Amino acid sequence: MKYQNSWKKFWQEKNKLVNKKNELDKLDWRIYQAEIVPKNLFPEEDKSAQGEEIVTVAGFSYIGSKFEKFVIGFTIPSITAMMLNISHQSWLEAENILERHKPFKRGTNTALYIPEEKFKDFFNSMEKRMQSYIFACSAIEHFANMSIPADYEYLKTNKAGEGFKVYKKVDIERYISLDKKLSIILPLIYKIESFVSEPLWQEYLQLKNVRDSLIHFKSKDFQPDGWPKVKSVWNDLVFAVKRNNPAIISKKIIGYYLTNSKNIPRWFTKCHF
Repeated sequence: MKYQNSWKKFWQEKNKLVNKKNELDKLDWRIYQAEIVPKNLFPEEDKSAQGEEIVTVAGFSYIGSKFEKFVIGFTIPSITAMMLNISHQSWLEAENILERHKPFKRGTNTALYIPEEKFKDFFNSMEKRMQSYIFACSAIEHFANMSIPADYEYLKTNKAGEGFKVYKKVDIERYISLDKKLSIILPLIYKIESFVSEPLWQEYLQLKNVRDSLIHFKSKDFQPDGWPKVKSVWNDLVFAVKRNNPAIISKKIIGYYLTNSKNIPRWFTKCHF
């Protein structure tokens, strides 16, 4: 009888833990961090308290006037995950708009044109693609900055070739290019080879070049001379039918650095694309 009671208690405790894990799995995938911890670790609980609770990293925001303030507590999301999600959803929305409204009409020979009544749909799809490229690249940059330890220092040779300049985390985030972060700094942090010689690096460069063209829009991209020989950002936006979703490329780049990591972020393992 004693053996049966012990066995029964074991299964009851196991089922409780399984239920907690199921609750944890149901939480939004973009949550920065969520874990199951024993109740007796909470300051307000008795040290002999039994069971577990789900804990997330919390943030607080103050709103209101100086006479009346409210505090809003909320679970902190991963900014990288949110940017990836915006990018992914924007690309899908652009594809859906084009598929649903089919703005392109065939003219003479191989020429296509967009009739006036389809301008709105076409512009909407281009806006979504712009969002997708920008946020996909921003997700990579945010991941790179968050990966740098607080006490990390990067030694960069001076332009004259004599001596070094020490860059601390805040300096690296501000002054070191994303290319160098990905090709030099992150491989050192994650103890992994740089992927600059891999096809993935070319995908990154294409992603970054489109993003840079959109953020730092030049007159040559507005109405390019010498088209079609001279390429512009419109080539990347309009003729992107067979390209991968930028968010998927961005996630692949982030995933490369996490290959050998023992601390893979929750959002990455729960990401649905």
